[in-house]
Amino acid sequence: MNVNNTNAADRFLFNYSLNCLSFQGHSRMLHIRAQLLYTDFAI
Repeated sequence: MNVNNTNAADRFLFNYSLNCLSFQGHSRMLHIRAQLLYTDFAI
C-alpha cells in the first residue's frame, strides 16, 4: 500500500466530507474510501 497516495486520498476525502455533511454525502465518501483501499490493496 502506498502511504503517500493514501494520505492524499484521506485529505481529499476529509475536505469532501466537510462539503457534504449530509448522510448521503457521508455514505458516498465511505464508498469511495472503500474503493480506494480495495484498489490500492489489489495493486
